[in-house]
Amino acid sequence: MDDPRGEYMFRLEERVARLEREVEGLVIQSRTTPAGSPDRCVHQLQSRLQQ
Repeated sequence: MDDPRGEYMFRLEERVARLEREVEGLVIQSRTTPAGSPDRCVHQLQSRLQQ
């Protein structure tokens, strides 16, 4: 029999790891974005979190 809770935790770990990589990429991107330009990073992160 499958362990639904174990599978849930495994998938949750994958999602957290993916989000951590995306946030790191956004942090690097924000460091290279000139001051005063539109901040798309926040909108990108929000759209990813809603998925």
